[in-house]
Amino acid sequence: MNPIGLHDSARTNNPIDTVIIGGSVAGLQSALLLAQGGANVELFDSNDVMHVQPRTLIATAQLSDALGFFPSQAVVNEVRSIELCSAGNSIKVTLPKADLVIERAAIIAMLAEKASARG
Repeated sequence: MNPIGLHDSARTNNPIDTVIIGGSVAGLQSALLLAQGGANVELFDSNDVMHVQPRTLIATAQLSDALGFFPSQAVVNEVRSIELCSAGNSIKVTLPKADLVIERAAIIAMLAEKASARG
């Protein structure tokens, strides 16, 4: 397991408050939120989370709400409409807010940097 320490510099003499296993987007977002709240966080992952393989994901428009920021460096495209097709028929649906196509490696790096900066 590769540890990533996310320690609040004002609390470096205190023991770890929270251990997170798994450095995916969910694990890193959890680490960031805990560190922002003042916790000493240690995150472990079997891989080097700062060097994951590139892969795109489609995320809903609510991703920004969940993260607390717009992940502009990770967005590779915005889906503003979809077309549903069946035998001989189709309909275009305009989304009220664009879904995001994001680069997983970029968002993981962003979250890791933000979490590390908290400590």
